[in-house]
Amino acid sequence: MPSNTEVNAGTVIDEGKTIDEVGQEILDLSLEVANGKKTCAEINRSVVFNYLEQGPTSWRRHYIRL
Repeated sequence: MPSNTEVNAGTVIDEGKTIDEVGQEILDLSLEVANGKKTCAEINRSVVFNYLEQGPTSWRRHYIRL
């Protein structure tokens, strides 16, 4: 899913990157977006945002239509 994923934090496990390296990628990308770079969602014209919320008994998925 590289076309719709900004940062793959799984590289810490898959490729042996450090948490600091991935954290730096996230910071760098955040600064680029703040300076006008389009996100994958903007490029792909995505209109749905979803996230997982961890609760005391389970994970819940939330979808927000933009």
